Amino acid sequence: MSKGIILIWVFILIAAIALCGCTDVPTGNRYDGMSLQEIRSVAISPGYDSVFRGIEQYRGKVIHITGQVIQAQSDGEGYVLRVATIPTYFGLYTDGVYWVNYDGSQGRVRESDLVDMYGEVIGLRTYETVLGSSMTIPELRSLHLSSRAKPTPTPTLNPDDYLILKMDSLRDEGDYVKHNVARGTIQNTAKANLAYGSVQVSFYESENGPVIATSSDHVSNLGPGEIFEYKVVNYKDAERVSYARAKIVNARFD
Repeated sequence: MSKGIILIWVFILIAAIALCGCTDVPTGNRYDGMSLQEIRSVAISPGYDSVFRGIEQYRGKVIHITGQVIQAQSDGEGYVLRVATIPTYFGLYTDGVYWVNYDGSQGRVRESDLVDMYGEVIGLRTYETVLGSSMTIPELRSLHLSSRAKPTPTPTLNPDDYLILKMDSLRDEGDYVKHNVARGTIQNTAKANLAYGSVQVSFYESENGPVIATSSDHVSNLGPGEIFEYKVVNYKDAERVSYARAKIVNARFD
């Protein structure tokens, strides 16, 4: 075979490869112009470990992720985000981190925002951490991203500050079986609903004497400003009881 014929066949082979576009490398615009519904129709939701270990298999495909922004950098035109997708203790996101290139077209994003995103898998990205070590994670190009601020936890209310507890009476009752009955009220002065709580009454032989018995009444769904009338009964050594104290325990607000 002459050298000229060989060159012709080489040229034909190169041209055929170029025309068919047979490559796993993303074009960077293959999904541009698609609606959200169309993007969703081609998206998959693989696990983070699957993407990381099989990056060549997913390169150029659209995946759906949800998580939290743990770092956001903006140059005024777009963002580079690091998005953690695996929640750990107490709902914090720290693991399963993606490098995300986001053009900012769907709004501003801040660190700690929760995001729902469809992105094209680009490959693996290696960067240097603040400690000087190298980290390699999957890189995505955002196709659609929605974000919202992480809800601020409702401050824990101290029951002693918002629940007014009163004991109105301590009486002996029962013609045949003597027992002690402590009655009183608990008022919710908070702006939040009292989900549940208990009024615990300790019965004493005297004001400074030993505790003879302890018993409780329970309250639930006590709205702001509402008053609950409790009744706590004791049968143990009732004839020895002459004094009682009440306190609120295990109270929680919604």
